[in-house]
Amino acid sequence: RVEENLLGAEEPLEVIATPDLTNVFQNLIANAVYQMPGGGIIYINIERIEENSIIVSIEDTGKGIPDDIAALIFLPISEKETEGHGFGLPLIKAYIEWIGGKISTPVRGRNGKGAKFIIQLKKHIR
Repeated sequence: RVEENLLGAEEPLEVIATPDLTNVFQNLIANAVYQMPGGGIIYINIERIEENSIIVSIEDTGKGIPDDIAALIFLPISEKETEGHGFGLPLIKAYIEWIGGKISTPVRGRNGKGAKFIIQLKKHIR
């Protein structure tokens, strides 16, 4: 189940994602699904924090990420000795930073369960 929430939005927020940014969101959601083999909830929140910035958070109710792994989560796989698939969190972080955004080290989700990634993006004016 996926729940979405547009926080602080008096009018609908429109997020137009490039194919690469779409891949970022798809991979974070796929990682969340992977961590919940018995099912669970994925929360997606979008919040305007300034006129030209938004926060997107993707949170799941899975098994979570141990603190020692969370600290290394954006390192290449060979450096953290864990299994991985797809786009990869190091590439996600590099891309988010390349477009002028920020992604947080994952924190525990609601009630201390699961994992939550918080991404800050700036509005790009065409």
